[in-house]
Amino acid sequence: MDPAVYGLVGEGDTISVLGLPPVPDKPVSCVLHKADGSSVEFEALHTFSDEQVEWFKAGSALNIVRQKVSAGR
Repeated sequence: MDPAVYGLVGEGDTISVLGLPPVPDKPVSCVLHKADGSSVEFEALHTFSDEQVEWFKAGSALNIVRQKVSAGR
C-alpha cells in the first residue's frame, strides 16, 4: 500500500479487498471505506504464494489435505 494511503486509515474505517482470489505477483484492488462515508480506492501488494492461493480457493489447507486423502482411496 502506498504510504500516503496508509496515513489515511483511521479508527472505524474498513477495507474491502476486490478481485479475490489473489494472483501471485499481482497487486489486489482495495477500497478504504472511511467512517465519514467517503472511500479511497488503492492497490496493495500481497505475499500469497501459488500454494497459498490454492489453499485460499479451497477454503483452507486442511481442505486440500482432505481432497488429496479422498483421491487416494
